[in-house]
Amino acid sequence: MTFGETIKTRRLSMNMYQKQIADRMGITCSAVQNWEKGLSVPTPAHLEELATILGLDPIELAPLSEQAKKLSFERAAKRLSRSEKYARAFQSPEAVSRSNTSNYESQVRPVGLSGWVKFIIMRILGR
Repeated sequence: MTFGETIKTRRLSMNMYQKQIADRMGITCSAVQNWEKGLSVPTPAHLEELATILGLDPIELAPLSEQAKKLSFERAAKRLSRSEKYARAFQSPEAVSRSNTSNYESQVRPVGLSGWVKFIIMRILGR
């Protein structure tokens, strides 16, 4: 059973809503929802508090949390590579290149986070 399934099953067996857990922890309801969906994982402090609220052992939840963290990183990497691929597919040289423009404007626009970081560094360095 995954981390999200574990906390959801325990929450439902205790007849609790996500909002009740969120209120007791002082976080948003969407944070609890994302934990259950496997989109994010709680911080170590939140993990311990969540385990206490649900009556679970934090030591047993920690490895499940680490597995969920790895999966969420993998999902984020896939989303990023997919969005960069789509952005490149829709980027046409004709739309970017214009006559009578400066060197900056005639360059291909950066795509993705790494492209923007490189672009900003190059602008700072004056290249």
